[in-house]
Formats: sequence, structure tokens, C-alpha cells
Amino acid sequence: MREIKFRAWDKVNKLFYFWGFNVDDSGAFWTGPPTMIGNSNHKNFIHEQFTGLHDKNGNEIYRGDILDIDIDAPVEVFWDIGCYMVRGGWLSGDDLDIYADRAVIIGNIHEDPELLENSGDRE
Repeated sequence: MREIKFRAWDKVNKLFYFWGFNVDDSGAFWTGPPTMIGNSNHKNFIHEQFTGLHDKNGNEIYRGDILDIDIDAPVEVFWDIGCYMVRGGWLSGDDLDIYADRAVIIGNIHEDPELLENSGDRE
């Protein structure tokens, strides 16, 4: 069984909605309805997918999360060239798989953008 999860940042109400579905031999079924579907203005949402990875505390890592991976600055999780990557500090785009088991989620780009303010500077 493959579990596919999403979250959507509601730019108006400043909160996340979570949902997903499972895929198995019998097809796909929802694990939780996307609450924001009733909203007629979908441009108010930023959708982010679960990476399939967990931080060292067991928390699910999503695109847009900010991680502490014990380097000079926090890093952001993003999607590029077919995989989830991290950027920040002196990292320009390493595969998230390398760091997930030692990472700790410390925020996300919507609620905590200030965590990345100096992430491009190398001391």
C-alpha cells in the first residue's frame, strides 16, 4: 500500500489543511477529506506534498518545511529535478534523503519565513 498525503496552506486564514489517500490493488481511497474543497477560491491555497520521509523525531516532512540539520543555517525542503531537496546555508540543492534521519523540523516557509533570512550567508 502506498500512502499519499498533502497539506494546503490557506493564505487567507493562515492555517494548514491535511488530507491524503491510500493506493492498493483495489484502487485509491481517501484517508481524510480535503476540507478546503468547499472553498470556491482555490488560488488562496498553496499545496505541498508529504515527502515520504520523517525527521529524527518521527514527524512527517513536507515540501516547504524548514529543517535544522546541524549545518550553519536552517534549510528549506523543495522539489526539483524529480526529487525532494534541501537548500540553505552552503547547501545549494542536496537530496533530502541524505539528511532526513538527522533533521528536525523547526518550522515552515509560511509561518516561520524569518528562519531562512540568513540561510544564504556563510560565516
